[in-house]
Amino acid sequence: MEHQMSKWSLSIATLNTHPIAGFRWRRLRSELAALLRLWAERSRQRRHLAEIAKWDDYVLKDIGVSRQQALDEARKPLWRP
Repeated sequence: MEHQMSKWSLSIATLNTHPIAGFRWRRLRSELAALLRLWAERSRQRRHLAEIAKWDDYVLKDIGVSRQQALDEARKPLWRP
């Protein structure tokens, strides 16, 4: 008896050779990389803001935020805008 694959079976080779699937994987990787870059940038900005909030009222006034606003922004998780 010969083994038959159901119409729902999908082999790894199909994912690697099917043009639409390949496009979707490349797009997903690209979007994921962009998201990770965004989160890294937010993290860097928030660390700097937290540092400024500790010692420099003049700079805070210059950028138009209060110490409390700076600390609140610095405490936000990196995935929140």
